[in-house]
Amino acid sequence: MASQKTALIAQCEADKAITNEVSHEYQTHIAALDARLATLRLRPAHCVPVSNPSPGCNAAAGANKPIGQDGVDSRVFLDFAAVAEKYRLQLIGCQSFVNKTFRQ
Repeated sequence: MASQKTALIAQCEADKAITNEVSHEYQTHIAALDARLATLRLRPAHCVPVSNPSPGCNAAAGANKPIGQDGVDSRVFLDFAAVAEKYRLQLIGCQSFVNKTFRQ
């Protein structure tokens, strides 16, 4: 009984160490992503054409111009990519946790 309790305590401590390790790795990756995004957000936004612009539309407008019906603000794509990358990092973190937990 005492040896079983000792084994369970040891397993719990090992699992906590894995959790802390994977969490630290994940948080490090998220911080690096946030730093890269902050740098990219310093660039001026521009309009990204999504169709053939017709005369009078401003799909090819530069920074600080209104976005026309034929274009999308470049920050929309940056934000979408950031969300996708965060999901990717979460998945990698989960896979790492599972692999490290069941590797023992």
